[in-house]
Amino acid sequence: MPNKEETVKIREKAIEEVSKEIEKVEEFLKKGATELYVEVITPDIENSANNNLFTDLGITIDYANDIHYSELYEKLFNQLESLNLNRIKLDNSMQFLKNSRDPILYFMKEEDEYIFYRKSYLQEIVEKDGYAFEPSKEDKMYTISASLPTLERDEYGKVLIKKD
Repeated sequence: MPNKEETVKIREKAIEEVSKEIEKVEEFLKKGATELYVEVITPDIENSANNNLFTDLGITIDYANDIHYSELYEKLFNQLESLNLNRIKLDNSMQFLKNSRDPILYFMKEEDEYIFYRKSYLQEIVEKDGYAFEPSKEDKMYTISASLPTLERDEYGKVLIKKD
């Protein structure tokens, strides 16, 4: 039976191991945010910049707030298998990964293919590139926006370039 000092050492070692695993998961979620930005959002931005010449940039992205049911947790943990997590398991993950201010979100690329990320990581990438990142007026959506040069029509119907 360990004495208190030994128990403290056991706990400190366990905390150190879990902290390393949490860092691995957070890095995975950062990569997910990058993947979402590069593969989904960037093409939408380019398309909008090329085709919506009479309006400022405004891209909306759906998200589902919180992974609240077991099937999605299982999908997340299937993707996390390569990280070789020993302490964080499906049944105790909520204790380590839940963050009500910055939840784990998901984006469904295709049927049964998900990108998992944290809102703050996506927001950081978007804002670093100079775009605004805000909750949309619609439920469960974010808007990525920017003021851009636009075309406008004058009172006679002539197309003019408008710059801010």
